[in-house]
Amino acid sequence: MKEKKLNGKKILETIAKVGFSFFAAVLLVTAFGKADVEAATKAQYYTKTYNYSKTYKGTCTIKDVEKYERIILKGNSDAVKKINSTLKKAWKDTVKHMPAGYAKNDCNYGTTDMTYINKFTSRVTYNKNNVISIVISNQWFQGGVADYGMDCYTFSLKTGKLLKLKDVCGSSNAKLTKEIKSKLVKKYGKSVFYPSSLDEISASDVNFYLKPGKKAIVHFNKYEISYGAAGDFAVKLTSKYK
Repeated sequence: MKEKKLNGKKILETIAKVGFSFFAAVLLVTAFGKADVEAATKAQYYTKTYNYSKTYKGTCTIKDVEKYERIILKGNSDAVKKINSTLKKAWKDTVKHMPAGYAKNDCNYGTTDMTYINKFTSRVTYNKNNVISIVISNQWFQGGVADYGMDCYTFSLKTGKLLKLKDVCGSSNAKLTKEIKSKLVKKYGKSVFYPSSLDEISASDVNFYLKPGKKAIVHFNKYEISYGAAGDFAVKLTSKYK
């Protein structure tokens, strides 16, 4: 039988096709591998809103807006269960003290219809590198002076542990405390603080949250280290998480 001559052009085309298919497969595997790694180092979550709002009528009508948003992580790992348990406890403790009684009482004495507000909103500020930061902000108005504040939670997604500032900044409490005080004075001036408030600050129990770009934001609520009219205070430290 006479052998057929192989076409050089066709051989090159075949090699090119095989090579392209192999290259595409490698890219696909790499992409999925990267996605798996990213999914493993950050949390999946959703937000649930609890609405306790009521309207009270008497000599005036007061609409009392009482809402709470809670971040709930998805999954059944021990770490996720521990984090959800901590956030659930914070929600329950807050609900016990949500001041619906103010509106119920004030509607019998007021002459002007009003809206009272007690809203808690939750947001994730950082969610990667096996760490998640959650900020719960509060807006409050019950017919008098308005108020606001926030509670911050930073967790390890590996253990569910609530992290301290030293855990995310990689420095000692003493050094971090000194840095916080120095930055507060530099940013706001020393005279704005209570005489002993700076001395009482400790990095071991400050309110903080993370942001991308190695940012750890230390936050002080109203009245915490100064008089109410001065508002809240915040300084930025360097965390070890990008």
